Amino acid sequence: MSYKPFYDLELFLEACEQGVKAVFVRQKAIETAKSGFGLETQTEILAFLASDGFEYPTFKNSRLLEKGNDADGETYTDAYSFFSGSDYGYLSFYKTRAGKKWIVKSFKINNEVSHLNNPALRDALMKQLVEKKK
Repeated sequence: MSYKPFYDLELFLEACEQGVKAVFVRQKAIETAKSGFGLETQTEILAFLASDGFEYPTFKNSRLLEKGNDADGETYTDAYSFFSGSDYGYLSFYKTRAGKKWIVKSFKINNEVSHLNNPALRDALMKQLVEKKK
């Protein structure tokens, strides 16, 4: 496990703008995106990621992809927590070595206990961020 991203997040988000020709969303990620964020298709998920819906991403970790998931022993997956309004989410993705296509492995509500998903503290932090932008 690494504490630095393996991939450039901006390149991944630029690929999301290109849609399904550049990024594939795994079925499990589609299911959890639907239940957690109301996003029902790959196209909706990629548009969300490419737009302002994906707010304040925070890198969590980078790790070798588990066997059986397109793994070749050298493929890494990067994980981020993020906000979408007041929702706290989790995203992990990787890029295939052979096809050079991005894969969204996981997209779901983040249930991790953190100061970030404590509503009172989160609202105070968000208020500070908004004030700093002014």
